[in-house]
Amino acid sequence: MRSLRAQISLTIMLVVLFTVGVISFLSNLVVNRAFESYMTKQQRTKAESIAATLGGPLVKKSFAARTEKIQKELDAAAADKSAAATEAAGIRAAKGDIAAERARLLSDAETQAAAVLEDGRARLAVEVADVEAKAVTDIASAQGRVGDELRAEIARLSAAAVDHVVTGSLDDATQQELIENFIARVGASA
Repeated sequence: MRSLRAQISLTIMLVVLFTVGVISFLSNLVVNRAFESYMTKQQRTKAESIAATLGGPLVKKSFAARTEKIQKELDAAAADKSAAATEAAGIRAAKGDIAAERARLLSDAETQAAAVLEDGRARLAVEVADVEAKAVTDIASAQGRVGDELRAEIARLSAAAVDHVVTGSLDDATQQELIENFIARVGASA
């Protein structure tokens, strides 16, 4: 979340720096034109005073043409200054909009982060419950298997022990008698 804030803050700073740069450029342009206009006016005044002392109508006519040209430049500079002021006002208004948009974006991001966190917690709780249920089932299954295997091993060992004890404790005559009694019982029941 801090990364998103940092990115948004960085974006806002870049927009503000760009805005300041544009305003500085436009201000510099307007100031330069105003200075040029001032210097032109000063030169014209000086030239007119020289022409007036010389009194030549040709000089007056050329100065009048030059004055007209300079006036056109002054009018264009005034129009440019007006356009720059309008654009600067628009940029200042956009800057205010950026702050409101930043606040809205941060609010939306925090809301979405809270929703994602809540969703993650809910999914994690479901996964934990599933894992626990599977573990209980696996334990019960393993218990049944181990019990069956243990019974089978006990039966096998008991059979081997009984066989060993019976074989070791019976002599040949007793063993022969047991076999004949078994055959007789099987034959009688058939």
